[in-house]
Amino acid sequence: MGVLFLLQLFIVFLLLNEPVVSSEIACPEVCTALHNDTDWSGSLYTDSSFDRPVNAGTVTGIITAEFQTSYDSFICASNKLEFKKDDFNVPLALSFWPKKRIEVYGYQSGEKLGSQKFDFTHKMGHYVQISDRSSDHYSIKMGNTDPQSSEIISTDYNYDSASTWTEFKNNNIRLTDTRRITNEGECIVFKYISVCPDATPRLCDTEPSSSIPAELGQTYTLTCSGSGAPFLSVKWSKDGSEVTGSQESHVTNRATHRIVSMLEIEDFAIGDVGNWTCTIVNENFGNQVTKTMEYIYRKEVEVSSRPENDFYLETPGQKTKFEWKVTGWPLENVALNCEGVNTSKIAENRSGYHDNIPSSQFSVTLEDEDQVICALQNGEEVLDTQNITKVGYGCVEGEMGVNKTCIPCPTGETSTAGSVLCSPVQGSCEVGMYGEGEGCKPCPWGTTSPSKAVKLQECQVVESVCEEGEYGTNVCHVCPPGTTSLPHSVKLQDCEEKVGQCDWGYFGVGAECAPCPQGSSSKFGSAVKAQDCSVRAQRTDLPWIIGGTAGGVMFMVLLSIGIVCVAQKWCRSGQE
Repeated sequence: MGVLFLLQLFIVFLLLNEPVVSSEIACPEVCTALHNDTDWSGSLYTDSSFDRPVNAGTVTGIITAEFQTSYDSFICASNKLEFKKDDFNVPLALSFWPKKRIEVYGYQSGEKLGSQKFDFTHKMGHYVQISDRSSDHYSIKMGNTDPQSSEIISTDYNYDSASTWTEFKNNNIRLTDTRRITNEGECIVFKYISVCPDATPRLCDTEPSSSIPAELGQTYTLTCSGSGAPFLSVKWSKDGSEVTGSQESHVTNRATHRIVSMLEIEDFAIGDVGNWTCTIVNENFGNQVTKTMEYIYRKEVEVSSRPENDFYLETPGQKTKFEWKVTGWPLENVALNCEGVNTSKIAENRSGYHDNIPSSQFSVTLEDEDQVICALQNGEEVLDTQNITKVGYGCVEGEMGVNKTCIPCPTGETSTAGSVLCSPVQGSCEVGMYGEGEGCKPCPWGTTSPSKAVKLQECQVVESVCEEGEYGTNVCHVCPPGTTSLPHSVKLQDCEEKVGQCDWGYFGVGAECAPCPQGSSSKFGSAVKAQDCSVRAQRTDLPWIIGGTAGGVMFMVLLSIGIVCVAQKWCRSGQE
């Protein structure tokens, strides 16, 4: 019969200690129920007497008893909560008085050693906690179970101090020696009595940290829940700074002590990106556990606007600004770098939004820089490059700048290098020449110009059919003697003076000599081109040549005869 009773008692004990599983959040069961009044309804007339066996070593850590007191006008004897040994000696007892007082007694071998009184202000809904985790004292704590008006009275009751129980300090009984917990009385109703192994809360979540992708403008509800020895509270922080506005709810069911906290983020913004930390604290003992939720926002970084032009017109006293706008997130690695420009001329503004997307604006201000190459980068990624030049940069004399190009000045006008305007000028050069005043220069080979040309750009390319040593376009002219030209030369100035060294009947420059064309000849070193060879008599003149030769011969014969006759006459005269 006794064995059956013990078996039934053990089954009841297992049922009482069966974990309660929430359909919403599964939390670890940290504490064990020693007493649970299933009929508890807050009525003081409920019989709350009980006698509970405790397995050896079960009563460790923190014992929590939630109770309800009577009103001041209700007169009755106090309830007593006793922690007994196997021999039913009482090492520790708590006496609950209806007039807001708890008195703690220490016993040795059934003899009362001493006591300590605690007063509390609220009439209903209190709890008391006892812990002997320290080696030399009990920790007795009281509080109000209403989380909205929690009042905690914390007292460390040092029963080994010189002023308390001095006579019996070497014979104190530890709480862990308890084998039974009993209660008698009608003025106090106990809702539950539980034991928790320690004061550190446990998270209901399996992961103490998580990363959550977020979108701007959305609403997010952060949830944090934990269980453990009461009294539990929650504190929220964002990147180390305290955050208020959360809502907490407490659940107490048998040995389950749970807290659930929710914090809502409305209209999620960039400032909400970061680590949100929930800290569940045991207010009575200070132990805590944390959960961190990192809200992440990412958007592809891209250039939403860039400068309309990549050139500027230098104006004295004025500056030109070139602007870029970048959207996306994160933007901390985006930077504008302009080669050869002082960093004071580069500005950025990272506090904007574009179509509800974070944006940054970058700009560079130019005043007299000839050429600037700017690169907008996101770390190593190049988002945009601009080669910005001053109008007129790279233009030579006789050209004017238009945007990023250079065009020739109109006829009769010229300019200096780098100009954006041309000025009229009066030229005096002949055809094929250009320049001002006496400083006329020949147009480059293969080009010519009208008279009075003043700039190089007026020399235009002209097609020529002329051969080497000639110049002209459709009609070719021979270069003057001692000069020659390349094929397709178009003007007299293309004929260049050369020094010849060829023998009689040859033409050419240097050692490159060629025979004169048939029917012509040349003097030594005088012909540099074929046209310099003189034309000789043709065969059609042969009769004249023969006649001339014969006449010459006759003249010489007659002259000889005359000389002879004269000589003879002179000789005869001498003889006579």
